[in-house]
Amino acid sequence: MDIFVATALVYNVEIPQIKSTSRERAITDARCQIMHRLYEKGDTSIKIAKLFNCHHTAVLYNLKKYKNLMKYNEDFAKKSAMIDKLISNNSMPYINLDEFIIIL
Repeated sequence: MDIFVATALVYNVEIPQIKSTSRERAITDARCQIMHRLYEKGDTSIKIAKLFNCHHTAVLYNLKKYKNLMKYNEDFAKKSAMIDKLISNNSMPYINLDEFIIIL
């Protein structure tokens, strides 16, 4: 499953919200989760910054934030595990499109 789709499902947000400049907690946490996974996959902070239309230092901040939240925030760590499970699962789970609409 796609990183964006899995994260949007777990955090109950839409993909455009994740790519926005919103400072709502669920959205910033989702953005942080995606940036970390993209970086771990081998993308550079500059490439990730272009994807999110932000400065590369914002990506570096989110990478540090990810480590801190994983260490001190149990809910964040649980959601991270859920995202990993969804990403590793090759079959797409059932999505009720009335409740979850992805606008690309």
